[in-house]
Parts: sequence; structure tokens; C-alpha cells
Amino acid sequence: MQKTYNFSIEVQQSVGFSTIVTAAYVANRQRNLLTTQDQNLVPVGARFDPKNADPTSAAGATLPDAFLRPIPQFTGVTERTRDGYINYDSFQLTANKRLSNGFLFGTAYTLGKTMGMTGTLTSVLDPVERNYGYAGSDRRHILSYNWAWNLPNGSAMWDHAITRAALDGWQFAGVGFWRSGTSSMVGFSTTDANGTDTMGGGDPVRVTQVDGCDPSLSRGDRTAERFFDTSCFARTPRGSWGSNQPIVRQPGNKNLDLSISKTFQISKTRLQVRADAYNALRVSNRTVNTGAQFDPAGNQVNSDFGRLNLPTDEARQIELSLKWIF
Repeated sequence: MQKTYNFSIEVQQSVGFSTIVTAAYVANRQRNLLTTQDQNLVPVGARFDPKNADPTSAAGATLPDAFLRPIPQFTGVTERTRDGYINYDSFQLTANKRLSNGFLFGTAYTLGKTMGMTGTLTSVLDPVERNYGYAGSDRRHILSYNWAWNLPNGSAMWDHAITRAALDGWQFAGVGFWRSGTSSMVGFSTTDANGTDTMGGGDPVRVTQVDGCDPSLSRGDRTAERFFDTSCFARTPRGSWGSNQPIVRQPGNKNLDLSISKTFQISKTRLQVRADAYNALRVSNRTVNTGAQFDPAGNQVNSDFGRLNLPTDEARQIELSLKWIF
């Protein structure tokens, strides 16, 4: 049975100006998560064993996998287990200002880490060593903010019925966030057939990360054409499983939505005029290509590897609305 344990400790302090600051440690532990394991993998080395050559093949090809599996009449035999778990730890800092002098705001920053072992686990290799690592939802930094400001009345400069009706009572508000990127596993393929089968069976092989090489680039060195150091990854040679956790970080994303509104009193009814701008700064959020491809000589030949993909959500959307309240 799946279990989740939540725990936290926080300290609050009023710092004046109708503002409360909160610092907290927030964490949870998820246990007994559903995982799967394939119990009918081709044995390690079976595809390389000469005695498993296909007698009907003039080229000496290996017998199909169906003849090599422990239970030949099946392909995959999936066993469901409850071996998965996730560990989340974070430091959270918030500041919230109550409405005073026509202004309120809130902001929250989270420094967090999410690690776990879920999904399909290895059957030959040690599952913890191979599968435990940064979760796909892990984001190291998250900053969010919002505000609402009752703009100064225009009639304060020229007190007239027209200026009171047209220039008083406007509110300007916004909400936005900035988040660092999630973790992403680097995959690989080869231009030659079966080039990723370096062990002749068993669990899937992963790309090799060069020892001591950090693929992360500084902000000044990152470009759209080279978001991380692709030279840190190499073709996995025969006889190797590759690296356990060849991880890179996707680009972060951010957004800002703005709105301005005013409510007019018309007899016993009210008319609200509102304008909203979604993605007001036209920020484009992109992902990076993490699929390497190697030729037989070990050269990386995918020109898109390490490049940012084209943006998909860079448009600014403006919405004008009227609301009649009666």
C-alpha cells in the first residue's frame, strides 16, 4: 500500500509594513510506489554466444530473441512490485504584505530537491544503484510572485466629475514565476544496427558519461546551439552498461501575466472593464535535445544534440472583457 509522510517546521515573523515573512523546511517521503520489472529478459551475453547462431542464416545471424528468453513462449513478463520511493526536501521562504495604502503583494522562493526510484526497474543490475536519482519533476529553484495595486486616483490632480469617473478606481495586478529546469536523462542511438546492444542481453544500456566531465555550462558559455557540453558523452563500448545517471538540466522557464481593471458604478448596477495580458513579456520557453547518435567509430553525428528546440509558446495573448453586475 502506497504511503506518504509529510513533515515541516516553520518560523514566522512580522517585519512591519503589514508584511509577514515565513521560513520553513518542508519535506515528504513517498513509499511503496508501484514499480515494474521484466522477468523475461534475454540473458546477458546470449546474443553474442556462437551457439545461439541461427542455423538457417547464411550470414550467421543470432536466433530471434523469442528463442533466447527464459520463457520462450512470452516476450516480456512484467512483475509489479512496490519498491518505488521518492524523497523531497526543500527550504521555503515567503513574504506576504496585506493590503495597505492600496497595495498588496506576495512572493515565495523554494530551494528544493526531489530524488527517487520509480517506473520500470532493472532486473539484472542493482535497481537502487541504476535507477535512484533526480526525479523528472525535480526543480532546484522556484520563485513566484503576485501583486495588486490600487492606482492613485486621477481626480487628485483635477477634481471633476469626468476625471472621477474615468481616472479613479483603477487596479493594476500581476502574477509571475521563474523556475529552473528539470533533470533529463541523455539517451543514445547508433547509425549501425544493434549498436546499443553492448551486453548481448539484459537490462537496457545507457550512454557513457566521461569520467570527471560535467556537462553543465556557465550562463555565459551557454548558447542556443550548445546548451550543455556534448563532449561529456560517448558511445558505450561493448561489454559496458554505460553510466548509471547521465543527467543534464533542461532550460528553466518563466512567465508574467498582467491585468488592469476598473469598475464603473451605473445607477444600481456596476460595469467592470478589464484587460489581461498573458505572457506579457513574450518569453519563449524551450527544451534541449538530449538524444545523442554515434557512428561505428564513436563520432557523435546528431547535429541537434545539445541544441535548444524551437519555442512553442512565445505568443503574447491579450484579452479584453466587460462584466455587467446587476
